[in-house]
Amino acid sequence: MHNAKIFISVLGTKEEQEKSMNGLLSATKFIRSELAFGLKKYRFTPYISFHYDKELEKVHQLMAQVYRLEKEKETDKEDAE
Repeated sequence: MHNAKIFISVLGTKEEQEKSMNGLLSATKFIRSELAFGLKKYRFTPYISFHYDKELEKVHQLMAQVYRLEKEKETDKEDAE
């Protein structure tokens, strides 16, 4: 394996997500050198690239929507009584 894609998720604002990604991108060489130290028995150290994974954000939005629906249901039930 010569290439490794690393998918990350960051909960926070778009600005925080961009800062996190920029930090990882600027530390890529350091992270790769640390990886090489841990993988010294292997012939190659993979080139690494970071990619933003939006799945956790989608799950968070879905859970927030479920929470809102539950609250609406409770409110409707209280109003009916």
